[in-house]
Amino acid sequence: MFPAPEQPTAKLTNWLGSLTDEELLDRWVFCREELTEVGKSGTAHEMEKRGLTASHQELHRKAWEGRLWRDSKGLTRVCHRCNRMATSRKWSIRKIFRLIPLIPIRIACCPDHGS
Repeated sequence: MFPAPEQPTAKLTNWLGSLTDEELLDRWVFCREELTEVGKSGTAHEMEKRGLTASHQELHRKAWEGRLWRDSKGLTRVCHRCNRMATSRKWSIRKIFRLIPLIPIRIACCPDHGS
């Protein structure tokens, strides 16, 4: 296999640069345990570059903490459409060929896609 990079790559840096401040705070505040060392350093560098301080992080944590949906391991779930932090679950139908309903499934949803 390929060795993991020791420094953030240009692709990762560009992707982090394309995230909004809120998405970057979601990633840092709620998903930090799930990130690799390279992901942590790249995210920390991008937050420092944008001036997102510890006070911003604490305000974001307080605004979202009680509303997030977590799995049985305590990890924060993400929306099935946009990869933002999920706040609810809803039923959906898994379809074959996007036509034939097959089985009902539970999907995680952010506030925008939850209704």
